[in-house]
Amino acid sequence: MTLRRASVRFDAERDFPKIQAKVLYVLSRNDTLFPPSIGPGVMKTLAAAGVDARYFEIDTDFGHSASGREWAKWAPALREFLTILGG
Repeated sequence: MTLRRASVRFDAERDFPKIQAKVLYVLSRNDTLFPPSIGPGVMKTLAAAGVDARYFEIDTDFGHSASGREWAKWAPALREFLTILGG
């Protein structure tokens, strides 16, 4: 509940232009806290702020906890992202 309240009350978008790191934005298909429907808007806002970001969606039934429980489903995307960072 605290995380949900913070996500609703805190607007990080104003600080997007300060982001200097490349971003891998991963969402779960059925996450109710951060649904994938927000993905396109967030990616557009990140791009407008000059942030180099990539998006990946996990196809899972584990919702918000999918990133840990289904790590193998997004590990290739993370591996590719890290390879790109390594140059």
